[in-house]
Amino acid sequence: ALRQLSQSVDVVSAYAPLEGYKLVAAPSLNVLPKDLADHLLEYVRNGGHLVLGPRSGLKDEFNSLLPQRQPGFLVDALGSRVEQYYALEKDFPVSGAWGNGEASIWAEQLKSQAPDAEVLLKYGTSNGWLDHQPAVITRVYGKGRITYVGAELDDKLMTAAAEWMTQKSGVTPVFGPVPDGVEVSRRVGPGKQVFVLINYSQENRQVHLPRSMKLVLDGKPGDA
Repeated sequence: ALRQLSQSVDVVSAYAPLEGYKLVAAPSLNVLPKDLADHLLEYVRNGGHLVLGPRSGLKDEFNSLLPQRQPGFLVDALGSRVEQYYALEKDFPVSGAWGNGEASIWAEQLKSQAPDAEVLLKYGTSNGWLDHQPAVITRVYGKGRITYVGAELDDKLMTAAAEWMTQKSGVTPVFGPVPDGVEVSRRVGPGKQVFVLINYSQENRQVHLPRSMKLVLDGKPGDA
Protein backbone atom coordinates (compact mmCIF):
# COMPACT_ATOMS: atom_id res chain seq x y z
CA ALA A 1 0.00 0.00 0.00
CA LEU A 2 2.82 2.43 0.82
CA ARG A 3 4.63 1.70 -2.43
CA GLN A 4 1.50 2.33 -4.47
CA LEU A 5 1.01 5.73 -2.82
CA SER A 6 4.61 6.91 -2.77
CA GLN A 7 5.89 5.02 -5.86
CA SER A 8 9.26 4.65 -4.13
CA VAL A 9 10.14 2.52 -1.11
CA ASP A 10 13.65 1.84 0.21
CA VAL A 11 14.48 -1.21 2.33
CA VAL A 12 17.33 -0.23 4.66
CA SER A 13 18.91 -1.26 7.95
CA ALA A 14 17.28 0.23 11.03
CA TYR A 15 20.73 1.63 11.85
CA ALA A 16 21.01 3.40 8.49
CA PRO A 17 20.98 7.22 8.34
CA LEU A 18 17.30 8.16 8.33
CA GLU A 19 17.32 11.95 8.15
CA GLY A 20 16.46 11.89 4.45
CA TYR A 21 13.17 10.05 5.01
CA LYS A 22 9.86 11.65 5.99
CA LEU A 23 8.35 8.27 6.93
CA VAL A 24 10.00 5.12 8.30
CA ALA A 25 7.96 1.93 8.79
CA ALA A 26 9.39 -0.86 10.97
CA PRO A 27 6.85 -3.70 10.66
CA SER A 28 8.41 -6.17 13.15
CA LEU A 29 11.31 -4.59 15.03
CA ASN A 30 11.32 -7.35 17.65
CA VAL A 31 14.89 -6.83 18.90
CA LEU A 32 15.42 -3.23 19.98
CA PRO A 33 18.70 -2.46 21.80
CA LYS A 34 19.15 0.88 23.56
CA ASP A 35 21.49 2.29 20.92
CA LEU A 36 19.00 1.52 18.14
CA ALA A 37 16.16 3.06 20.15
CA ASP A 38 18.24 6.24 20.61
CA HIS A 39 18.93 6.31 16.87
CA LEU A 40 15.21 6.07 16.08
CA LEU A 41 14.26 8.64 18.72
CA GLU A 42 16.71 11.13 17.24
CA TYR A 43 15.03 10.61 13.86
CA VAL A 44 11.59 11.29 15.37
CA ARG A 45 12.71 14.30 17.42
CA ASN A 46 14.09 15.90 14.27
CA GLY A 47 10.79 15.61 12.42
CA GLY A 48 10.49 12.03 11.15
CA HIS A 49 7.45 9.77 11.45
CA LEU A 50 8.25 6.30 12.83
CA VAL A 51 5.59 3.59 12.47
CA LEU A 52 6.07 0.37 14.46
CA GLY A 53 4.25 -2.91 13.88
CA PRO A 54 3.26 -5.75 16.23
CA ARG A 55 5.93 -7.39 18.38
CA SER A 56 8.19 -4.34 18.18
CA GLY A 57 10.55 -3.59 21.06
CA LEU A 58 10.04 -6.90 22.85
CA LYS A 59 13.68 -7.88 23.47
CA ASP A 60 17.17 -6.44 23.72
CA GLU A 61 20.32 -7.60 21.91
CA PHE A 62 20.79 -10.40 24.46
CA ASN A 63 17.31 -11.85 23.71
CA SER A 64 16.07 -10.70 27.13
CA LEU A 65 12.53 -9.37 27.52
CA LEU A 66 12.54 -5.63 28.08
CA PRO A 67 10.96 -4.70 31.46
CA GLN A 68 9.21 -1.64 29.99
CA ARG A 69 7.09 -3.97 27.86
CA GLN A 70 6.64 -3.21 24.17
CA PRO A 71 7.92 -1.08 22.52
CA GLY A 72 10.71 -1.18 25.08
CA PHE A 73 12.93 1.90 25.13
CA LEU A 74 10.35 3.74 22.98
CA VAL A 75 7.53 3.50 25.56
CA ASP A 76 8.07 7.01 26.92
CA ALA A 77 8.13 8.58 23.46
CA LEU A 78 4.97 6.73 22.41
CA GLY A 79 3.29 7.57 25.70
CA SER A 80 1.81 4.07 25.62
CA ARG A 81 2.75 0.43 25.98
CA VAL A 82 1.51 -3.06 25.18
CA GLU A 83 -0.33 -4.52 28.15
CA GLN A 84 -0.85 -8.05 26.83
CA TYR A 85 -0.89 -9.95 23.56
CA TYR A 86 -1.90 -13.28 22.07
CA ALA A 87 -2.53 -15.13 18.81
CA LEU A 88 -6.13 -14.93 17.56
CA GLU A 89 -8.31 -17.97 16.92
CA LYS A 90 -10.54 -15.99 14.57
CA ASP A 91 -10.80 -12.52 13.03
CA PHE A 92 -11.96 -9.71 15.32
CA PRO A 93 -13.58 -6.37 14.41
CA VAL A 94 -11.52 -3.15 14.54
CA SER A 95 -12.73 0.39 13.95
CA GLY A 96 -11.69 4.01 14.31
CA ALA A 97 -10.11 6.85 12.34
CA TRP A 98 -9.02 4.49 9.55
CA GLY A 99 -12.49 3.00 9.12
CA ASN A 100 -13.89 -0.44 9.91
CA GLY A 101 -12.25 -3.80 9.31
CA GLU A 102 -10.81 -6.86 10.96
CA ALA A 103 -7.68 -7.96 12.79
CA SER A 104 -6.37 -11.49 12.31
CA ILE A 105 -3.56 -13.80 13.42
CA TRP A 106 -2.19 -11.56 16.18
CA ALA A 107 -3.46 -8.82 18.48
CA GLU A 108 -1.94 -6.61 21.17
CA GLN A 109 -3.85 -4.64 23.78
CA LEU A 110 -2.35 -1.16 24.06
CA LYS A 111 -2.62 1.20 27.02
CA SER A 112 -2.22 4.96 26.76
CA GLN A 113 -0.04 6.53 29.47
CA ALA A 114 0.13 10.10 28.15
CA PRO A 115 -2.80 12.54 27.79
CA ASP A 116 -1.72 13.54 24.28
CA ALA A 117 -1.48 9.98 22.95
CA GLU A 118 -4.18 9.52 20.29
CA VAL A 119 -6.03 6.23 19.81
CA LEU A 120 -6.63 5.65 16.10
CA LEU A 121 -8.21 2.18 16.19
CA LYS A 122 -9.96 0.08 18.84
CA TYR A 123 -11.00 -3.55 18.91
CA GLY A 124 -14.71 -4.25 18.86
CA THR A 125 -16.57 -6.84 20.91
CA SER A 126 -14.45 -9.95 20.56
CA ASN A 127 -12.93 -12.16 23.27
CA GLY A 128 -13.40 -10.09 26.41
CA TRP A 129 -9.93 -8.84 27.22
CA LEU A 130 -9.59 -7.08 23.86
CA ASP A 131 -13.08 -5.57 23.83
CA HIS A 132 -12.95 -1.82 23.07
CA GLN A 133 -9.23 -1.65 23.85
CA PRO A 134 -6.75 0.43 21.76
CA ALA A 135 -5.19 -1.34 18.76
CA VAL A 136 -3.31 1.61 17.23
CA ILE A 137 -1.89 4.63 19.05
CA THR A 138 0.02 7.65 17.75
CA ARG A 139 1.74 10.56 19.49
CA VAL A 140 3.62 13.69 18.48
CA TYR A 141 7.17 13.59 19.85
CA GLY A 142 9.60 16.44 19.36
CA LYS A 143 9.18 17.71 15.80
CA GLY A 144 7.97 14.30 14.59
CA ARG A 145 5.56 11.51 15.40
CA ILE A 146 5.66 7.88 16.56
CA THR A 147 2.85 5.41 15.79
CA TYR A 148 2.35 1.85 17.06
CA VAL A 149 0.14 -0.62 15.18
CA GLY A 150 -0.65 -3.52 17.50
CA ALA A 151 -2.62 -5.79 15.17
CA GLU A 152 -2.45 -7.57 11.82
CA LEU A 153 -4.99 -5.51 9.86
CA ASP A 154 -6.90 -6.48 6.73
CA ASP A 155 -6.05 -5.02 3.32
CA LYS A 156 -8.73 -2.31 3.44
CA LEU A 157 -7.51 -0.97 6.78
CA MET A 158 -3.86 -1.20 5.72
CA THR A 159 -4.64 0.90 2.65
CA ALA A 160 -6.35 3.49 4.86
CA ALA A 161 -3.41 3.34 7.27
CA ALA A 162 -0.94 3.96 4.43
CA GLU A 163 -2.99 6.92 3.23
CA TRP A 164 -2.97 8.39 6.75
CA MET A 165 0.78 7.78 7.18
CA THR A 166 1.70 9.48 3.92
CA GLN A 167 -0.65 12.40 4.58
CA LYS A 168 0.70 12.98 8.10
CA SER A 169 4.29 12.67 6.88
CA GLY A 170 3.94 14.82 3.78
CA VAL A 171 4.95 11.97 1.46
CA THR A 172 3.93 12.48 -2.17
CA PRO A 173 4.49 10.39 -5.33
CA VAL A 174 7.94 10.88 -6.84
CA PHE A 175 6.58 10.98 -10.42
CA GLY A 176 2.88 11.73 -10.63
CA PRO A 177 -0.29 9.69 -11.30
CA VAL A 178 0.21 6.44 -13.22
CA PRO A 179 -2.31 3.76 -14.33
CA ASP A 180 -2.83 0.57 -12.35
CA GLY A 181 -0.15 -2.00 -13.01
CA VAL A 182 2.60 0.54 -13.73
CA GLU A 183 5.56 0.71 -11.35
CA VAL A 184 7.76 3.79 -11.05
CA SER A 185 11.38 3.66 -9.88
CA ARG A 186 13.61 6.72 -9.56
CA ARG A 187 17.39 6.68 -9.83
CA VAL A 188 19.27 9.81 -8.76
CA GLY A 189 22.79 10.75 -9.84
CA PRO A 190 24.95 13.88 -9.84
CA GLY A 191 22.71 16.68 -11.10
CA LYS A 192 20.09 14.45 -12.72
CA GLN A 193 17.44 11.80 -12.13
CA VAL A 194 16.12 8.91 -14.22
CA PHE A 195 12.65 7.36 -13.97
CA VAL A 196 12.13 3.72 -14.94
CA LEU A 197 8.51 2.78 -15.68
CA ILE A 198 7.52 -0.89 -15.85
CA ASN A 199 4.11 -2.09 -17.00
CA TYR A 200 3.17 -5.28 -15.12
CA SER A 201 -0.35 -5.44 -16.52
CA GLN A 202 -1.43 -7.52 -19.51
CA GLU A 203 -2.54 -4.47 -21.50
CA ASN A 204 -0.85 -1.41 -22.98
CA ARG A 205 -0.79 1.56 -20.62
CA GLN A 206 -0.27 5.21 -21.44
CA VAL A 207 1.45 7.46 -18.90
CA HIS A 208 1.12 11.23 -19.15
CA LEU A 209 4.40 12.74 -18.02
CA PRO A 210 4.34 15.68 -15.59
CA ARG A 211 6.45 17.62 -18.15
CA SER A 212 8.35 16.99 -21.36
CA MET A 213 11.13 14.49 -20.69
CA LYS A 214 13.77 12.70 -22.74
CA LEU A 215 12.46 9.22 -23.63
CA VAL A 216 15.53 7.01 -23.45
CA LEU A 217 14.21 4.27 -25.76
CA ASP A 218 13.21 6.79 -28.46
CA GLY A 219 16.09 9.17 -27.93
CA LYS A 220 13.83 12.22 -28.14
CA PRO A 221 11.68 14.31 -25.80
CA GLY A 222 8.03 13.52 -25.19
CA ASP A 223 5.17 14.01 -22.74
CA ALA A 224 3.47 10.59 -22.92
